[in-house]
Amino acid sequence: VSHVPFRDSKLTRILQDALGGNSRTCIIATLSPSNSYIEETISTLKFADRAKRVMQHARIVETRVIDLTLVTKLEKQVSLLKESIAK
Repeated sequence: VSHVPFRDSKLTRILQDALGGNSRTCIIATLSPSNSYIEETISTLKFADRAKRVMQHARIVETRVIDLTLVTKLEKQVSLLKESIAK
């Protein structure tokens, strides 16, 4: 499935980035055993089924090389600043 249309609801709009972005998402479909909510339950099940079919392949957006010399220098600077504040 290449495209899953989003339902027109506030919750779906809030989850839109999580459903279609670089993230791992878990969806819990809450259902009612009552016959009076059967249409909503079926709609929720259909949505959950469509959402679980979405296959996203997360990829690293940015990688950084850590300069250990710079880290050490900054840690020393932080220590010196903490000492000067403590005086």
